[in-house]
Amino acid sequence: MFIHMDVVAWITLFLCVATVWLGWETRKVAIAAKSSFELEALPYIALKSANLSFTAQIGAFDVQANLVLSNPGKVLVHYHVNSFTVTMPGCTPPPGATVLTHGAVIHPGSEMTHFHAGIRVPVPLANPITADVDFDLSYWTVLSAKKSFRASVRVLCPAVTPGTAGTWLYINGPSYS
Repeated sequence: MFIHMDVVAWITLFLCVATVWLGWETRKVAIAAKSSFELEALPYIALKSANLSFTAQIGAFDVQANLVLSNPGKVLVHYHVNSFTVTMPGCTPPPGATVLTHGAVIHPGSEMTHFHAGIRVPVPLANPITADVDFDLSYWTVLSAKKSFRASVRVLCPAVTPGTAGTWLYINGPSYS
């Protein structure tokens, strides 16, 4: 009977240690789950592409720059465009050329195209055409926690034809704060 009590004591001690270990591991999983939830609740915004679109006019082209912004996150993102400038060699944007919209919302997993006002370019225009696009936007899910996204991109179009999109690359940024 005495040996039997030692075995019960050892089993009880083992179960006590196992319970403490399982409690500690559960705590670690809970901390990781909380961190994951907090990351999923953050707003994210990304530049998916920068394009130029050309519309033929009599003796000229209207060139319009646009940014395709995406929300790869899991929460609705509001954004506001603080600045959006387009410069093209040999072309001066008309006075007051600005963005056509100043902000919007992007649903999770969706995209939004943001347009700049058109720039009238006289024909002929040397190919390839380049345009430098500088932008600064604020974005948030909760207004008191605004973040910013800044970058400069160069859009390269091999030929000026209606509907040409071109390719793009970062020349400065992106920077998030």
